[in-house]
Amino acid sequence: MEKRLRELAEQARTEDVYPSVLFPPSMYYRFLKLLAEEYKPKLSVELGVCGGGGSLHMAIGNPDGHVVGVDYQYDHPESVGHIEENYDNFTFMKADSVKAASEIADRYGKIDLLFVDTDHIYSRTIEEYETYKPLMSDTGIMCFDDILRHHPHDKLSMNDAWNKIEGNKIRVDHLHDGVYPHGGGFGVVFK
Repeated sequence: MEKRLRELAEQARTEDVYPSVLFPPSMYYRFLKLLAEEYKPKLSVELGVCGGGGSLHMAIGNPDGHVVGVDYQYDHPESVGHIEENYDNFTFMKADSVKAASEIADRYGKIDLLFVDTDHIYSRTIEEYETYKPLMSDTGIMCFDDILRHHPHDKLSMNDAWNKIEGNKIRVDHLHDGVYPHGGGFGVVFK
């Protein structure tokens, strides 16, 4: 599986960009679309929707699956509204990512593809990982953004969180260029 994930990460370099100014042309969004096309997740979840680019691309990648985007804010109504209007396989939940986990599991079942893109601090990332890990399907894939970010008030960095996460995993940092401590970096955990 590692080889195929790396191939998809490379393929993301040349994928077409979604034709709307509402969504930045992010390479890791295109990677999420390719993952959804390849693995056909019944349920994909984005933690930290912000402008919704991850949710959009997972919804496009597998129209037969369902995508749940979770964020404690609804601060990009045009972008999220665009997804809701054009992709009926998308649901937005205004909620805390950790508190929403049991509701997602109860309502939709096991998660096949999880994209973690919330606060980018060590403690929250580990809490989300530990909360969602038991909710993943037997073939579940978890993606983590901004591994190179480090908040000045956080003793530990996102890279420390990445190092604590167990299992089969790869770094494909070219999907999100950046420099420590300001951001960038991308990791994939798989079974």
